[in-house]
Amino acid sequence: MTLNATRRALEKESIPTPSGRRGWSRQYLRDCIYDDTYLSHTFEEISQLVTPEVAASLDPSRNYGVWWYGTERHVYTQRREVDPDGTPRYKKVKKSVPAPREEWIGVPVPDAGVPKEWVIAAREAIKDNQWVSSAGGKVWELTGGVIRCADCGRAMSVNYIRAKGRGYYRCTGHYNGGIENRCSRGHTVRAEGAEARVWESVNEILTDPHRLTLGLEKMLENERQLSAGEDETSWLRRIAKIDLKQERLLDLHLDGDIRTEQFRTKSAELEEARAAAEGQLEATRSRLARLKDIERSKDTLISHYASLVPQKLDELSSEEKNQIYKMMHLRVLAQRDGTLIAEWGCNVLPQPPDSCRTPGR
Repeated sequence: MTLNATRRALEKESIPTPSGRRGWSRQYLRDCIYDDTYLSHTFEEISQLVTPEVAASLDPSRNYGVWWYGTERHVYTQRREVDPDGTPRYKKVKKSVPAPREEWIGVPVPDAGVPKEWVIAAREAIKDNQWVSSAGGKVWELTGGVIRCADCGRAMSVNYIRAKGRGYYRCTGHYNGGIENRCSRGHTVRAEGAEARVWESVNEILTDPHRLTLGLEKMLENERQLSAGEDETSWLRRIAKIDLKQERLLDLHLDGDIRTEQFRTKSAELEEARAAAEGQLEATRSRLARLKDIERSKDTLISHYASLVPQKLDELSSEEKNQIYKMMHLRVLAQRDGTLIAEWGCNVLPQPPDSCRTPGR
């Protein structure tokens, strides 16, 4: 069976996914096939993938799967979002990138019981499958978190209808939010129309150096105010103090000066305090990194795009426009009535034509 046929069979038999959803994903099935957790390894094979100390603790007569630790590196940043009522808020965002293969750490797990030849045959069957882009194989200008659902704040992705030759932005929270956290927004936004309306407004800013400079300076001023008085050194000191308290607490427990119940209670409090301090440290680093990013973007935008004539701006590709939007920290909220409210930094964009309406300030 193909991956799609397998997906349909699971759904037809009402077998829920591990997370409880009714709909299965072809990508999830593909990930399972290539997951070494389900690939049976002999003791000799597993010994080549783990450290000698780990291999010595295994039963030579048994088979094992492998779970790989450290396959990705995670970078945390903070993104500014605006609620439908205009209230700004900051959301912690995680970006994951693949780690080098040599840095992976193999962890032996109990054999899944799936015959090894089945897994190998399944991998062989799908090795030549080609990924087909749901976005029509092109870069759409408002992707990457630029356009967002006004109802739930989640980013909207593109669904390309090949038969019609059209793309539509739709809320990812409606289709991928799960049963409990699913966004109620089910309608879509015509991609070509939304992109044209947003670009018309941004084009007016880019061709006005004075206005562009004022807007970016306002953005920088706002970020500097938010970052005023923040110093990651103070949070590092607080974390170091908590670690010292944990060491002293452990010494008291080992010496019998405090009971186990007291040790567990105090230890949990210190762990909670350390987690909170780490969160504040990460948020501080993200805000400072964002400030530096805006400063770099400011110089690039002013020196390059403001010097271009309108004809040159109109020749920019979709990917180049998308990069401009990200440098401006542009956010476009798609309302249910088709209205697009666009904001960059602290500045609301001018009122575009037709149904793309923006409130003034």
